[in-house]
Amino acid sequence: NTEAALERLLSDCAMDPDCSSDYPLLRLKLAQVLDRLKQGPVTVPITNPITGEYEQVVFTHNNFIHGMRSMLYSSNTSRWIPVFIHWAAGGLFSPIAEYTADYLYWVNEEIMDGMYLCVTCTETIPYIDYEEARAQAQGTFMGTYRLDQQKNACDWWVKGEHPADFHQMYVMDIPSVILSGENDPVTPPRYGEELTSYLPNSLHAVIPNAGHGLGTVWEDCFDDVVAQFIAQGTVEGLDASCIDQHVRPPFVSWRDYETGNSDR
Repeated sequence: NTEAALERLLSDCAMDPDCSSDYPLLRLKLAQVLDRLKQGPVTVPITNPITGEYEQVVFTHNNFIHGMRSMLYSSNTSRWIPVFIHWAAGGLFSPIAEYTADYLYWVNEEIMDGMYLCVTCTETIPYIDYEEARAQAQGTFMGTYRLDQQKNACDWWVKGEHPADFHQMYVMDIPSVILSGENDPVTPPRYGEELTSYLPNSLHAVIPNAGHGLGTVWEDCFDDVVAQFIAQGTVEGLDASCIDQHVRPPFVSWRDYETGNSDR
């Protein structure tokens, strides 16, 4: 799913006149960056997200792919991916390293890892076919990193119990709105589409160019659709047309960024 989201982003850049002009051969540059970091980490200066002071940090291949994956969650952050690849290919790793440090700091502050592992190590991880998963991960930019990290954590984390029919799906005629981001690297639209077979009284809206989270670019539209749905209690006649108007924010240009004009 992450590989597919990245591929869509790279294709979007290639079809965008400004982005393709700013970042020709972007896939080749990404391959060069990955090859460079596989040879060993780089030491780069960043602003410490906790102290605000400059310091040298060791930035690894795993740090890079983790940072790239997190940027795909939102169209507000994924717009920076081409310029980060461009800079890294030229030897400038500080921007992506600083973003990754900021992101990991936020995750450590906001996400309760203990509860996350209690849930996923009980409900999800035991059902993964690791042989198949590793085979599918071959050739992707993330490889098996995320898979291995998750499994290693669950190998020693506490696990709960659930009924034998926990994963049994049931058809429910409950009015439901299912929202999917077209470029979601985690829960892509095909998941939402599968869900519609169990929720026949539902509306599945795919937000063009959106990632995993809402983002401010269409938050008002989302609020209106949800409020309308709650007020009428049915998907019949629900006006979700504003969702189709969502567009990807423009890609960040290294030219604009380095000249101080970041409005584009």
